[in-house]
Amino acid sequence: MQIKDKIVKASWNHFEGAKNILIANIVSAVREGKVKVDDSSLPQLLSFLNSFFDEGYHRGFNVFDRELTSALQDTPKKTVAASKKN
Repeated sequence: MQIKDKIVKASWNHFEGAKNILIANIVSAVREGKVKVDDSSLPQLLSFLNSFFDEGYHRGFNVFDRELTSALQDTPKKTVAASKKN
């Protein structure tokens, strides 16, 4: 796996983790009565939130990809110099 692919995967995992925490916090807030949402509407609300966040990630991915590519190109590549000791 290339370094860029590893970074993209890490960003997706980070995004998924943040999304999962958000959804868990919303469910908790509804159950604790902090937010009034009908029990029958909660699954649909969570589904909407999931899809909206995924859409936002995918819409912004091209910008992220260009910035990542640029940053990786600006990073000096490691060179391995062979040295002989006499």
